[in-house]
Amino acid sequence: STQSTGRVEDVSMQRTTVDWREKWASTKPDSDKHQVRARGYSNASSDGSIALDTLYGAIQSGSAPGSPVMFPTDHGSTEMVSTEPEWSIVHELSTILLFALPLGLGVMSRSVLYNIDAIYLGHLGVAELAGASLALNITEALGELFYSCCFTLTALVGQAVGVGNPAQAGNWTMLCLMIVMSISGLNSVYFYYGTHYTVEHLSPEPDVVTMATEFNRVYWLGTVFLALNLVLRQYANGLSESTGPMIGAMTTIGLNLCFNQWLIYGIDGWFHGLGFIGSAWATTCALGSQLVIFCAYSFGYKQIHREKRAWAGFDWSAFRADRIMTFIALAFPATIGAMTEKMGVMSLSFLSPRLGNKATDCMMILFNLQVLSSSAFLGCGVALQVRVANHIGKGDIHAAKMTIFLTTAIMLVCGAVSYTHLTLPTKRIV
Repeated sequence: STQSTGRVEDVSMQRTTVDWREKWASTKPDSDKHQVRARGYSNASSDGSIALDTLYGAIQSGSAPGSPVMFPTDHGSTEMVSTEPEWSIVHELSTILLFALPLGLGVMSRSVLYNIDAIYLGHLGVAELAGASLALNITEALGELFYSCCFTLTALVGQAVGVGNPAQAGNWTMLCLMIVMSISGLNSVYFYYGTHYTVEHLSPEPDVVTMATEFNRVYWLGTVFLALNLVLRQYANGLSESTGPMIGAMTTIGLNLCFNQWLIYGIDGWFHGLGFIGSAWATTCALGSQLVIFCAYSFGYKQIHREKRAWAGFDWSAFRADRIMTFIALAFPATIGAMTEKMGVMSLSFLSPRLGNKATDCMMILFNLQVLSSSAFLGCGVALQVRVANHIGKGDIHAAKMTIFLTTAIMLVCGAVSYTHLTLPTKRIV
């Protein structure tokens, strides 16, 4: 009797599988051959699509009704079930710290690059450091036009992974890459041709205007490397991969020291050096090297995109109008807020030339020290984005709230340490 019942259940499951294949194949949109529209399934992404192979596999294995990936619910409910353990402060704290530590070291290493440049430029002269400072401030201010797009990508990738549809992360990444590189391209044209006219209104010193113009006519290429690096880094961060960006940033510190020494002062018997403009080339080469090392480790060696199944290849459906509008709706308010905050800070640097070149140099050194000291809680901020997106993707709102409270406490501690670092030994460091 038991064997007979088992055979009946096998036949029933096979028929169910065929029925589901026919049903979902008939409703599959022509614009996206890898995705189908799902209503009432818990692994639907933000635009309601799920992986067809995942659906078939769940039905064939008989795990659909209780699967943590997806299951049908009554009346189109989007309620989710997860097999992960309940939220615990010890587990969440260890997860955040282990993820945030490489992120913080990466942010610290990237800020060290600019501190190295400041050291070499300071030895060249006051006007050289002031000109490079204003040039970098202009690139940083306009860079905020796409920085927030990249941080929006982190949340979307993390949510796609959490909801059980990691392939959707690749679509969001392609869309973000298109938007960011378009903005970066327009910025690069302005850096090359417009820096001279901008700095003329900021500084009365002709030497500073010349230095800033020369710097950005080389460094525009570095901003393109920086934009591409930022998109891929936030994509990797959304996949909980922070080791590759850290290795790329930390390795580049030594390379930047060598590049500055060789390109500014030259190599005895081989190369006479480029002087001031060599610093711009050194920073550009360092950013390009950082991108290559990071991608070689994370996507070449570890192949994190394949491990997480977060890349299904190029797909035109990534650029659908509804996805573009969803992305812009998330990124635009964040961009406005970031631009407002950045311009409030940068206004001090833009006004400092009126007080003389030494004031401009001092502002650059202090802001570099500020970024360096705040790298710890900047890493925690990205870790918070990823973890909250994962929890929301799984439908665990309580875990998301508790993670926010926990990370806020960590940031308060890091902020107190940063404040102490900036107020006590700053004079000695400068």
